[in-house]
Amino acid sequence: PILDPEIAAFYNGIQEKWAHKTALPLTIGFPVGNYLINGMQVEVKAGKEASLRLSMDALGASGLSALQVSRIEFSLGPGLLASTRASNLRPGLDAQFSISQPIGPWIVGAQVDYSFRSFSVEGEGLSSDPFTYTAGLRFGREFLIGGPLAIRPSIGYRYGFVPGIPAPICVAIPSKRTAQPMSRCMPWGALTCPLQNCLWIIATQEGPQPWA
Repeated sequence: PILDPEIAAFYNGIQEKWAHKTALPLTIGFPVGNYLINGMQVEVKAGKEASLRLSMDALGASGLSALQVSRIEFSLGPGLLASTRASNLRPGLDAQFSISQPIGPWIVGAQVDYSFRSFSVEGEGLSSDPFTYTAGLRFGREFLIGGPLAIRPSIGYRYGFVPGIPAPICVAIPSKRTAQPMSRCMPWGALTCPLQNCLWIIATQEGPQPWA
């Protein structure tokens, strides 16, 4: 127990002042002595300044959230495009570079992605195209678990290039009435073609990609 009423009042004032989340770094004046701050020991000597570098364990989930600093992040993980027009695309490996800014528990950011993804072509097997860049924005909620570990469900919108997308084409049908052939559009999705000399065009296309 602190017997000196002035020192006790001083400590009570510090406790009330720093009881809430505080942006780091900060400077606090203490009397000479040894102290535990967030579980870490620091010694204050007369006429000298003592610095304390808080570890991730000392910061904890709430401490790291209170920093509210911009982040440069690089992530790598599996990705899958869900679309009826992308049924021939295989799951791929997505690399993402992003700049994120915490706003309270929320995270907003801009990103650039590159996908390592193959696609199948009927009669040709698997193929790939290196032109798979996208760029966009994201928005998420961060749940910190014990410091550096976090779960961040996010949604976003990006625009870029997707390889291996089949495009609808027209095939020539000989006409018995005229010397000129007629054309009939064949949408993608038919597993068999009732006409002769059917041709499918597999191309890299650009467009929006909402994601989660």
